[in-house]
Amino acid sequence: MPLLAFLIAFFISAPMLAIASKRPKKVYLLIAVIVGAGSISIYTLTKVPNLLYQEVTNYYNLIIGKELKDYYDYTKFGDESKVATWEKTNRVYIWKSSLEIIEAHPWFGVGTGDEKKELYKEYKAKGFNQLIKSRMNTHNQFLSYLVRYGLVGTSIILLTFILLFKDALGNKHSTYTFFLCFMVLCMLTENIMVRQWGVVFFAFFNSCFYYGSKKEL
Repeated sequence: MPLLAFLIAFFISAPMLAIASKRPKKVYLLIAVIVGAGSISIYTLTKVPNLLYQEVTNYYNLIIGKELKDYYDYTKFGDESKVATWEKTNRVYIWKSSLEIIEAHPWFGVGTGDEKKELYKEYKAKGFNQLIKSRMNTHNQFLSYLVRYGLVGTSIILLTFILLFKDALGNKHSTYTFFLCFMVLCMLTENIMVRQWGVVFFAFFNSCFYYGSKKEL
């Protein structure tokens, strides 16, 4: 997921960098290298037994409203001894449980201290014992905010990011734009802001970009 976030963030900020750069040819060459590396990575992932098939299949089934399978066809892509790796551990089941908590507490959430308690309660009700055993959080920072703070608190956080993006784009700061895109995309699949390293990483680099020169670094 971080690799995918990096690639998407790069393609969003690359045009700004190419316009601002005095050597756009090098930027376009870098884009070509990134595309090539990304394509090879994706091709490699689809050729080995892993959770990618399960993830993509369940995301698609969730969108079109089909029943989610406990695991993908592991007999085709793996062997029976690896059935544990295909169990209900992907984010689709976690996100569905999170959304049901949000529907029950839409405005102010359940509070910071009760997030895991409510998640584990929802997992238990659905029989997702593996998720409880693995101590799975929401695996989406924005869903975590909604579970904790509801629509009211999450709106304030989103407004903060909107203002940061406005500053980066308004000053044509491609590096800052890339950083913000990368962080937001990572937050779609990971709870990086509930870990100390995640908070420190964001606070440090965001401060450097925000309070630094408004010109491209």
